[in-house]
Amino acid sequence: MIKSEFKTIKLKDINIENKKFLFSYPIKDDFLKNSINNLGIISPLIVEQKSEKYNIISGFKRFLLSNNFITDFPCLVLDNDISDFEKFKISIENNTFFGKRNLNEIEKSNIIYNLCNFFHFNELETRKICKMAGIVISKFNIDRNLILYSFSDDIKNRIFNKTLALDSALDIRFFSEDLKTDIFGIVDKLSLNYNLSKEFIKSLKNIYDDYDDSLVFKKDIILKILSILSIDDFNNEKKIENIRNFLFEKIHPDIYQKEKEFLVLKKKIEEENVKLFHTDYFENANFSLNITFKENDLSSLKNILNSIINKISN
Repeated sequence: MIKSEFKTIKLKDINIENKKFLFSYPIKDDFLKNSINNLGIISPLIVEQKSEKYNIISGFKRFLLSNNFITDFPCLVLDNDISDFEKFKISIENNTFFGKRNLNEIEKSNIIYNLCNFFHFNELETRKICKMAGIVISKFNIDRNLILYSFSDDIKNRIFNKTLALDSALDIRFFSEDLKTDIFGIVDKLSLNYNLSKEFIKSLKNIYDDYDDSLVFKKDIILKILSILSIDDFNNEKKIENIRNFLFEKIHPDIYQKEKEFLVLKKKIEEENVKLFHTDYFENANFSLNITFKENDLSSLKNILNSIINKISN
């Protein structure tokens, strides 16, 4: 049983600078703020006493959403003998409603950052904390989450709202802030969903890797995309199609050229009962022709074949 004492603590006595137990994301929560406005703080903050001040263990969000209109906070003050390990467990239990809520990726990255920078738990304690938080322990995952922690609030917010894939954020982490602003401006203007934005950013990354100068990349690629966006006669779907074709041409110029030539031939010979196909990415030089005709109607087949030959000859 964790020992604690209920107290009402004044705003001025709560130390908000100590954030080693803070990992909630996002802090903004209109539903919770309205609830506090109407009903006050129902669930007490959990705090520890350090000298004359109190550090928050659990309840940062409630505090930050209400400290401009509440001056006295209901709190559970933990016994001084409780270890940081137990306090971290209490924080996770309260923020996950004892395992009923899964932490989002940003919250997990915050926990990993805090573990690496503020605590000195042994391996067993660290593994227990990570298991409670749903964090997979591996060097790859730790490194990945520390990078996620370092992202701007805009990128974190996009990841949280599932308009940006974490892989996409990692793809452009070395881009200049100017380039990131341009890219997100394009994503927003086209209202690209999660999958389309992922495809778009992956294509940009593939092209960017071949450039030595980001300014040249911006001139060659970004400005061309912006010019497509400015075409008033194109609806959103048409703009996306043109941008996708432009990026594909840059990444696979040989395949793009073959596709153009194939479409000319396809348009020339296809009709209702004649369909032309190529292999994926033109892996070989063979095309497939699908002809539909009635059973035993060889004269019809002969006419179709003659028509195809005439079209090719002309």
